[in-house]
Amino acid sequence: MTNASDRPAESVEPALTESQAEKWFIRRGSGDISDTEIADYQLWLQADSKHRRAYEELEALWHITGSFSNTAEITAARQTVLRNLVVNNLISTTERPGLFESLRVRWVHMAVAASFVMLALGSLHLGYGTSSKVTVVGDVYETRIGERKTFQLSDGSVIFLDTQTRIIADFTSETRRINLVRGQARFNVAHDAYRPFSVMAGAGKITALGTAFVVKKTPSDVLVTLIEGKIAVEQQDQMTTITHAPSQPEHIGQQLAYSRKGISKANIVDIPQSVAWQDGRLVFENNTLAEVVSELNRYAKKKIVIGDRSLRSIRMTGVFNVGPGGNALRVLQNYFSLQLTTDQRGNLVLTPSKDITNSAVSNIQSKV
Repeated sequence: MTNASDRPAESVEPALTESQAEKWFIRRGSGDISDTEIADYQLWLQADSKHRRAYEELEALWHITGSFSNTAEITAARQTVLRNLVVNNLISTTERPGLFESLRVRWVHMAVAASFVMLALGSLHLGYGTSSKVTVVGDVYETRIGERKTFQLSDGSVIFLDTQTRIIADFTSETRRINLVRGQARFNVAHDAYRPFSVMAGAGKITALGTAFVVKKTPSDVLVTLIEGKIAVEQQDQMTTITHAPSQPEHIGQQLAYSRKGISKANIVDIPQSVAWQDGRLVFENNTLAEVVSELNRYAKKKIVIGDRSLRSIRMTGVFNVGPGGNALRVLQNYFSLQLTTDQRGNLVLTPSKDITNSAVSNIQSKV
């Protein structure tokens, strides 16, 4: 029998890299990975481009086959692989492999399954040509303008969707994957150590470790607010974790943002203020009128337009109700002496009242 030390270096190195990738994939999906291990994983990932490639291929293969895991073809392929493994004494009929060994067998299953997936996709392409229709894999949950909805997922997790929000939930026997297409959602995650719960949003991914958190996708970045538990946030080569320790006050949370430029430092936030949108309230603290209007427009069919640039820098602190009978426009008019008109498109246009000057408007600071 040939020992690993007798093999050419070029054949040993890929096997070692794949083994390391498998180890980290298992640890990161276990649900109890420590901060020290996360740091070690990042060092390993950044040490060699081959490490990242091996891990990403493994992760991609896992996700691809998950959607097809119960088809008759793949089930038959898995049974064939298992029979061959037993015949070749790679596993025994009485063996009870641990988590690592079990997943090593799954990689073989997945490789066979992936070949069926590629053949199926290739057959569709050759038989029907290209199509502009996009097939969505997973369950779609969404809200329209002004709506807020609560859903319970198949694993027991609960999601709260803000206005104009759309998510796609793709759950398999191995993973729980959410794609936040747009909007804002809160996730109260049911614990399952064997099925990682991850949210893909923008250029990154948030992995929950039995927790509650909010993700908001904006045109420029993704805002992540931890309410309780622990989450890992990944963006390209960066990864960070934030934790809400039991000793911390319940109303204190942590919030960070990420974009293609990287991950920001986590800041302390007030949880009731951060999740007030669930009750139809928007809380602002020293925000500009431009920021306030942008947020209000997410809830309104008739959009608000700032008709004078001098108004954009007005700062305000206060609470708006955005549900039925909301007071947003009335508050803006009364506290800032603004005029409200309608343009040809039906937009609501805010302009300064005639009895105040532009210079006075630019100096306004108000609490609502």
